[in-house]
Amino acid sequence: TIFTNTQEQQQQQQQQHKMEIITRLEQILIEQKDFMKAFNNNNNSNNKSEINIRSNSKLYEDTYREKIQNIPATDIPLALLTQAGDKRQFKILQQRQRKLEKNSPIREAFNYYSRQLQFDTEYYVLNANVEEKKRMIRNDALPDITSVIVSDLDLRDLVRNQILDAFDDVKAEFLYQKSKIKTENSDWNLDEFDALELQSLLMRAQKECNEWFSFIEENDIQKALQVVSEERENRI
Repeated sequence: TIFTNTQEQQQQQQQQHKMEIITRLEQILIEQKDFMKAFNNNNNSNNKSEINIRSNSKLYEDTYREKIQNIPATDIPLALLTQAGDKRQFKILQQRQRKLEKNSPIREAFNYYSRQLQFDTEYYVLNANVEEKKRMIRNDALPDITSVIVSDLDLRDLVRNQILDAFDDVKAEFLYQKSKIKTENSDWNLDEFDALELQSLLMRAQKECNEWFSFIEENDIQKALQVVSEERENRI
């Protein structure tokens, strides 16, 4: 009898532990988070938007001004029309992202970080082997600084989208598994919760996140950790 009671207690503890994990997963995966809440509470959103637009467009304006100075006068009208079209397209894309951010705190956080990036406009590091570098120099095929920056931002956006897709798959799998454990009489049959596929999807999401964060310089990470540490100390 004592052995049976002990087994029942262990089973109850295991079931309770499973329910705690499922509840915690629901809080992390399903409940809406606002990663920008602390920032938004301390900053005026209109001023923030104006600052971002100016800083993001400065490099583009400078580059286009240099190009116009080096082209024939007859080509300047077309160049100005092209610039106006690029600006309009950029504004449309920015507005679209803002709308998407309202329903995706993760997208909002990633986009905010990318908008604050400042690039060195004097030089860049070419990640290519010696032979490839020689070939590009001979053929005058070295990319200009603007192309390098655009490629960097495009890659960040690509990985961001992969993270969002992975996270959506994780949420869908979690909700599916949770629907399986709810019985008709509102009891919970936790043994029906199969976490293997969910674990696999979480590992994929982690892999995508690691790739995005690998773009950040180690020194920047250390500075960010120092800021967080100081903020926590100030709260105590």
